[in-house]
Amino acid sequence: MKKILLALSATFAVCLAVFAGTNMCVKKQNGDILRINVDDVYEVYFEDIFNPDTSSIIPPFIEPTVADTSAYAPLIFEITSDSTAELTYGNYRDLDSVNIPAKVKIDEKIYDVTTIGSEAFYGCSSLTSITIPESVTSIGSEAFYDCDLLKPQLLVYDNGTKCYGWIGNKDSCISVVIPESVTEIGYDAFWGCRSLASITIPESVTSIGSEAFYDCSSLTSITIPKSVTSIGSSAFMSCSSLT
Repeated sequence: MKKILLALSATFAVCLAVFAGTNMCVKKQNGDILRINVDDVYEVYFEDIFNPDTSSIIPPFIEPTVADTSAYAPLIFEITSDSTAELTYGNYRDLDSVNIPAKVKIDEKIYDVTTIGSEAFYGCSSLTSITIPESVTSIGSEAFYDCDLLKPQLLVYDNGTKCYGWIGNKDSCISVVIPESVTEIGYDAFWGCRSLASITIPESVTSIGSEAFYDCSSLTSITIPKSVTSIGSSAFMSCSSLT
């Protein structure tokens, strides 16, 4: 009788071991079922498995007007708000041509490129051409300093209301006519244009930034219209030919 009781006790213990806890069941595509005791589970998560067969990977769709930062390497962009980005200083000195996108995709989000940062292309002596989109409304000081191979041009932005100044070989900057739409001549706009002999400022201009004509040593005269109500510090410093 004692032996029978011992046998029953052993069977009951086995049953407890089998039925204790709750199983989490995972059914595979081939029909196999994996059972895991819930009491043993610490964390449940999904893991992406790398597929070496790249032919089955479909690249993400990118709108034609939207640039992924990698597509414009080595241009560097920095997020400035929830919807805008700035092109910042980087190692661009070996570039001979730059096409700045109007929009850029960073971490799957689209931003408008509205700013070219200070000294962004400083010292890019190999740069011969650059395309700036209309989305740009701000260009930092000395953004194109020492870019002497750029096609000489007067740079006007912010919907045509702000004149940043002359970019390219400053020796070619002899005479400048600022467009009638411009209301502001920016900081450092014509800094170091030592060949600049004459400039026409329209009545639309209301402010001239600090050091705007700094070291324009060939400038002999300048007419400032009555519309100008603000002139920044050192705007005409080192203009040694001015009387």
